[in-house]
Amino acid sequence: MPFGSIFHTFEYVSLTGDCNLQVNFKNSSLSRLSLRILGVPHIGLRLRSAKILKNIPSYAIKMLDAGFGTGIYSFTLRSKIKTIDAIDSDMKKVDYANRVNYFKNINFQAMDLTKLRFEDSSFDLIICSQVLEKIKEDEAAFSELARVLKKGGTLLLTVPFDSKKRRSIYKDYDDVRSGCTKEEMQHLCSKYGLTLIKSEGYSHYLAERAATAQYNILNYKILYALSFYFIFAFAQLCESIPWRGSPNDIFFKISK
Repeated sequence: MPFGSIFHTFEYVSLTGDCNLQVNFKNSSLSRLSLRILGVPHIGLRLRSAKILKNIPSYAIKMLDAGFGTGIYSFTLRSKIKTIDAIDSDMKKVDYANRVNYFKNINFQAMDLTKLRFEDSSFDLIICSQVLEKIKEDEAAFSELARVLKKGGTLLLTVPFDSKKRRSIYKDYDDVRSGCTKEEMQHLCSKYGLTLIKSEGYSHYLAERAATAQYNILNYKILYALSFYFIFAFAQLCESIPWRGSPNDIFFKISK
């Protein structure tokens, strides 16, 4: 999603930002144009989605969007994946997704991630982005993801990186834990018969500062739109420098 977003075709848009900030609006000609050109103007989401979308396996036919939130991955991948089941425990998000969804291959439904109503080995691709840190029984949820993943399938997972800073602020985001480390994820994978293929930190200090600067002008919509790609480009540049510091988030590619 470097440019454009399927959300420009919806009659109204409901998105959740950091700290569970709700952004709801009826699409006007201006907002449709902005979404069509800019896509979703959220730097944190764009950095996450870049990690996820470039790791989508070519063999994926059936996908689980575990904790779909805004539905961004389901809507974005609807033309590449034959069947998508998207679940979330928040009924408001499920109701919204079903009202705007006009794609026959996406099924949005309410479900507890710790008690999935799917058979073993149901999916060859699972995306679970910024979800486990919000679930008290996160290991139970992870074990369910492992159960429904097919042999040879791929799990793409993002979580906050468990750092000293994160441990002091995670409750501000309504999270139940501060995050995860590579070592902790490696332990979970070994316990539930999965293999950790790749781990990459992202949203480092300077990129996070850029995202905060963008967020601070949210109420100035024209300025926000005009400045987005300049600030986003700066954030991407910051991600490429060797002295970028500790990451705020971490991406995992896992196989079974």
